[in-house]
Amino acid sequence: MHGMFCFDPSGRRIAFYPGRQETNVFILDVQSGRLLWTLSHANYVFDFAWHPEGRHLAVAGNGSSISLWDTATGERLKTIPCEASVSLRFNHQGNLLVASGWDGKTRLLDFPTGRQLASIYTSGYVLGFSPDDRRLAMNRWDLTSLQFFETVSGKGLLTIPELLQGTGQAGGSAFFSSNGRLLAYSAPAGVKVWDAQEGREIGTLFEEDTTPFGFDAQDENLLVNSPKGILRCAIRQSFPGGPINLGPPVLVHAQAHGVGVSADGRICVV
Repeated sequence: MHGMFCFDPSGRRIAFYPGRQETNVFILDVQSGRLLWTLSHANYVFDFAWHPEGRHLAVAGNGSSISLWDTATGERLKTIPCEASVSLRFNHQGNLLVASGWDGKTRLLDFPTGRQLASIYTSGYVLGFSPDDRRLAMNRWDLTSLQFFETVSGKGLLTIPELLQGTGQAGGSAFFSSNGRLLAYSAPAGVKVWDAQEGREIGTLFEEDTTPFGFDAQDENLLVNSPKGILRCAIRQSFPGGPINLGPPVLVHAQAHGVGVSADGRICVV
């Protein structure tokens, strides 16, 4: 599958955008492949994000607004004014939408009103929130570093002194585990995994031209693309109650390329 896609939280539907020559986002049923809705936009699409309840989809296009869709009816519910939005994510609670744009700003928006709560003068690819929604992770546009911000109710976004250098591999990517504790990201040395709860790196997969694309259902394995095919690295404790470590890679599927995993980690698209 080419283009951009994202599973809904249930893993039963996919939002799919074919690419720059297209202005529509398609909602597909995973099991049957049936087209459920076509969401039309005036210009091409940069990003979209599912609300955690699985009904609403926020879409950032080439313009100065974000479209909010009801995927149960195919209706556009609202257009939220927001300059140059390129990357979107909802928090786990579903009451905040973060939008980062080419204008160098990241905005914190109330959901569902769309009211802007805060704005900071930094931007990048929005990766997601920690399980308690207190921390937000972003990857700089040039993929040279990851930044973490603390979300404080009523005070917007505050920068905290955590900066991971060296994620600038071409085509670099980063993914949270489903529980939000682990963050896997591309680095010049291969793929690194960061424990956001303990604030430390748990391991590095030293393989050239590798990129992470998700975790399995129990967050017990990291899934990685490599020239050999899809690799699986176990995430395990050295002893009960001990620190988490990253195990050696195991080849799962030769000559295949994984492009994403459902929110529950049970379905992999290749």
